[in-house]
Amino acid sequence: MSQFLSSLIVFGTVVTMCMGASLEDLQNAFSTRRDFADVNRDQQIIALDTNYLRALDRQFEKAKSTGKLETVIPIHYESLVIKNADDPLPALAKTATLELKNMRGKYTEGRDKILQSHAESVINLVGKMRKELKSQEIALTKSGKLNDALAAKQMRESLANDAGASAARDLLKYGGSKGRDRPALQLRHFNVHLPSRLPASSLPPKTKLPIAASTATFDK
Repeated sequence: MSQFLSSLIVFGTVVTMCMGASLEDLQNAFSTRRDFADVNRDQQIIALDTNYLRALDRQFEKAKSTGKLETVIPIHYESLVIKNADDPLPALAKTATLELKNMRGKYTEGRDKILQSHAESVINLVGKMRKELKSQEIALTKSGKLNDALAAKQMRESLANDAGASAARDLLKYGGSKGRDRPALQLRHFNVHLPSRLPASSLPPKTKLPIAASTATFDK
């Protein structure tokens, strides 16, 4: 997903929030931006997994030709781990080659960047939404619409106390996959969902993958 398109959608969401929108309009705008961020992240992770599996397949064939079982088994298990979407990733076997370790390192680095970028988007969006809800709360109070003002306050407080938004901050604080005890980011409605890695098999046949993710290489 291009930076320009991402910025354009963020701009559109902010404009919607600032045009005297109703609370329902604000919620819909928030949900639209949330869905865009989630889909963008999910497609990038699927593409990353797919490319890593292809690289592992090539590495498996290369190792198999040597006849060294202790070299082949770690690659085989790594493929299973990715296909099963295990999270957190288990440590590689002691017999894993340096090449496999480097491949795993590139994979986790790429995944961390995707998750951290998504977490930043969530935190930024939540901050903008809370600011707009506060403005709505003040405006509705001044106009005597107390029930609506209370609704705006409750929505704002739910965002401030949301466990998922806190998890997004924790992910950035602890550095993604490097902090294996990090909480999963789970936000629904005002809780934007950040799942564990998705199985590569869940990629729809005609899904267009982001260029940056789909061209990742691990075995070069």
